[in-house]
Amino acid sequence: MGDRDYMRADYGGRRPLQIRMTSWIIGVTVACYLLQLALPAMERLFALYPREVVERGYVWQLATVMLLHSGKDLLHLAMNMLILAMLGRIAEDVYGSRRLLVLYVAGGIFASVIY
Repeated sequence: MGDRDYMRADYGGRRPLQIRMTSWIIGVTVACYLLQLALPAMERLFALYPREVVERGYVWQLATVMLLHSGKDLLHLAMNMLILAMLGRIAEDVYGSRRLLVLYVAGGIFASVIY
């Protein structure tokens, strides 16, 4: 069986049942959205408040803000995840799972910094 294309490690870089990084990012983001609905106070700690980043050293907010979405705007979350599903899979095929994750996190942190 190991001589079949779909069993080789170089077959798209993944085994057939391996979950894509894009799917993990979407799953974590949706889980955070649901957690945010259940625990509204977490927004205060994980949303980006530039003053708190500077004055209190809440540097994690530069990254955690990527996982938060307005509880009132399900369409915003749905569209973000749809675009991520479409473009993320292409980027993952081109760059690989690890590089996709690095690009995703670095892009989010960069966006937070220039905000």
